[in-house]
Amino acid sequence: MSPATLDLAAHTRQIRHLARRWRSHLHGPTSVEDLEQVGWEALLSCQARHQPAQGSLHTYADRRIAGAMQDELIRLDQRSRRAKRQGVPPYTFVPLENSLLPATPVLTPDPWLAALVARLPARLQLVLRLSVVEDWTLEEIAAKLGCSSSRVWQVRTQALAALRQRLEEPA
Repeated sequence: MSPATLDLAAHTRQIRHLARRWRSHLHGPTSVEDLEQVGWEALLSCQARHQPAQGSLHTYADRRIAGAMQDELIRLDQRSRRAKRQGVPPYTFVPLENSLLPATPVLTPDPWLAALVARLPARLQLVLRLSVVEDWTLEEIAAKLGCSSSRVWQVRTQALAALRQRLEEPA
């Protein structure tokens, strides 16, 4: 029996989606591209190791890719085992207040960045959270807010500009 072939286009989308989904868990020198690389390595090993009794190659590969990315994040986590057991978070949580969505924490890598985001108006915080942390598309955010995707782009750009300006302010 010939080995199953991979649908590279579908898996490319899946690897990118998973890497972006895990983006909020990244800290230190790790980037989304690093997670994508881990996903590609997992995908290639899947084709060699897959047995038909394990189900479809697509399902098997999806599980292996997600697992490999999780393993990489665990491997790169700098916290001690004790800190992990005690639930010490690697990130600071900043609650968002907005009448459109329930309060949801934003994951940020540093307290000073969390403070900068918290000083933004609620609508700017919401658009940043949906686009950056939750990886929503402009169209999805626009549907949620009841505006056009070009307006969402403008609000996102405004939020990023405000953050840049505050980063450049003297301490």
